[in-house]
This record gives sequence, structure tokens and C-alpha cells, in this order.
Amino acid sequence: MKKHAVIGLGKFGMTMALELSRLGRYVIAIDGDPDRAKAVQPEVDKAMVSDATQRDNLVAMGVDKMDVVVVSLGGSMDAVTRVVLHLTRLGVPQIVAKALDEDHAEILRRIGATHVVFPEQERAFQLARRLCSENVLYYLSLPSGFSLVELAPSKRIVGRSLAELDPGKRYGVQVLAVKELVPERTVISPGADHKVKDSDILVVIGPEEGVKRMREA
Repeated sequence: MKKHAVIGLGKFGMTMALELSRLGRYVIAIDGDPDRAKAVQPEVDKAMVSDATQRDNLVAMGVDKMDVVVVSLGGSMDAVTRVVLHLTRLGVPQIVAKALDEDHAEILRRIGATHVVFPEQERAFQLARRLCSENVLYYLSLPSGFSLVELAPSKRIVGRSLAELDPGKRYGVQVLAVKELVPERTVISPGADHKVKDSDILVVIGPEEGVKRMREA
């Protein structure tokens, strides 16, 4: 099992720690505020109060032994940068850091962050996509121009099997799963004979242009 540490328990960090724990991962949660650490303590494996900007503290808490570390220290650019630098030097294989702006993101990548996030920006991006596309229930932008979306099927798609639709050939996308509402269940890697119902939700991945063409079909 991979071991995770979440440094900084604001809204983003708290949500990340709780969700990782719910997914069955080993989680250490760290914050300089005792109240925040106490709030998350019942839900994670360990909750610690410490100044994570100090390298010795990171080692003492075993953060250098983690597989993934998420750094989310609010509005302190210096603190995030310092922690990421320590983690890089300690050899942590995967470092996820919350950036304040594009310049900060570039700095974090240069010193070793493997993934940089803009939570507020990403939420706004997802919402904008949903507002512009009534049948898009969820939208996630992936690297290299790919997207993962949940689609409510259009009238032209309903009643046809995946073999008939042939989304790979027609749109260059894959249907990873189907969330059926009647009966309520999720079908992973649905077969070619699956006939799309108007109550289905299609989980689709592929190039943004292909996803757009399937969405508008």
C-alpha cells in the first residue's frame, strides 16, 4: 500500500487527506495548527502538529519515507517552495504541490514537484465546461490534450450498442465505464453489446476534440 502525507490542512488539504483515507490509503496529515490536526485525526492514520518547512521535522515525522506527499500551505509561496525543495532533496518520489500562480508553478516544477495543481482554477474550469455543455456532468482536463468526462447520452446515441457507436473509430475515445441508474450499478469496461439507455451516464476518455464530437453527436 502506498503511503501518503498531506502537509497543510486548509480546505484543499483537509479534503485530500480525508478522501485518500476513505480510499483506503495510509495517510499522515500535518499542520502547524493543533485544531486542524485534531479535526482530521479520527479519519487518518496519523495527524501531527509541526512546522513542515524545517527539514529535520519532516524526517522526524517520517515524511521522507512516504510514496506521495501533497503540499498545500495556503497563501505562503515561500513555505510551499521550501517544503518542496526539502522533499526533493529527501528523495520523495511523488510530490504534489498547490501553486499560487503560474510563476510559482514553474518554480515548483523546476525544484522537483512532479505535479502542480491550481484547485480554484481547476474547479472554475470544470464548472465553465459544464455550463457550456448541458450533457457534461463532470469534466477533468488531463495532460497532452486529453479529457475524462461523464456524459449524459444524446438522443442519437440512446438505444444503440457500443458496437454500433464504435466510439474508438468514430471519435477516437474510449468508454471506460457506464453508470446505470436503472438498475443502479456501475459497469466497468462495458462490452460491445451494451445498449445505451437514456438513464445511463457514460464515462469517456480521449482527446478533447474527440470527446467534443461525441458530446455533440
